[in-house]
Amino acid sequence: LITIPISAIDATLGCKVDVPTVYGDVELTIPAGTQPNQKFRLRGKGVKDTRGGMPGDQYVEVDIVIPSSVSREEKEHYEKLKSLENKSRKSVFERFKNTFK
Repeated sequence: LITIPISAIDATLGCKVDVPTVYGDVELTIPAGTQPNQKFRLRGKGVKDTRGGMPGDQYVEVDIVIPSSVSREEKEHYEKLKSLENKSRKSVFERFKNTFK
């Protein structure tokens, strides 16, 4: 098991990361919408079994890193995203009402 840090943006949009294994680096595709502590399996990229000699699986856990400080420009972009998110959300009453249409 290895834990790799990625940004919230990479978790939201998806990305590719190089993951170290006992056989060298392997490129792992992180899908869009990845959640914190989500695990991915790299088949056959783990340590060999002592009895059978077959390579095991390596697990990769995602650690989403939130920046502790952001620039003014980044803050403006985050605020724009927040306002877009708030516009797209409907109230509980609206969602309930729409189920009967």
